[in-house]
Amino acid sequence: MKVLLMFCLCLCFFTNVNAEETAAEDYIREWDFPNTQIYLEESNNSLDGKIIYSLNFMQSFRPPTNITEEVGFLKTVTQDMEKAGMPPQRIAGIRLSVAEPDVLKQLAAAAYDSSLWAKKFDATNPGDALALILNQIGAYAPFNQVFNSYGLQVKVNYAGKIGLVKPQEFGLAKKGKLRLPNDATLEMSLIPITP
Repeated sequence: MKVLLMFCLCLCFFTNVNAEETAAEDYIREWDFPNTQIYLEESNNSLDGKIIYSLNFMQSFRPPTNITEEVGFLKTVTQDMEKAGMPPQRIAGIRLSVAEPDVLKQLAAAAYDSSLWAKKFDATNPGDALALILNQIGAYAPFNQVFNSYGLQVKVNYAGKIGLVKPQEFGLAKKGKLRLPNDATLEMSLIPITP
């Protein structure tokens, strides 16, 4: 029942909120970190009538951070939320761009070896395949260092606006017409930990 409730919360969140249509003034809190700003947004569109939150990462044009730094940012955000009486357990989603060099390198290697990616990369919308690969390799599993203490775990739901490059840009051999992801906008859910 708890899993179903969190799924419904996430579904309500992602169907009612579009990051690109949300103006900065709609955010209730902002954190500034090196090369990254994180915006907190709230919505009362949950099935249980309680407020749910989303985190939106905005990265500057300077070199991107790595996943370890982002974990540190999330620790600060969740601690500040607790101090302000906003329970981190009510975070339903995260939006960010895949820009971390460590994640991109791991993703490129996995996509290069993926028969699913080879079939889908030039499709109209390869976002589902990319999300599946990101979850399989645990690219954002380090975020669980923060969220597991709140009974939550991260799952990539969707990838859009996918940038593609030749494998040679990652130091890999040419493989027919294959192109590898070098950027994408992600939507993640925070779902209850299942045993």
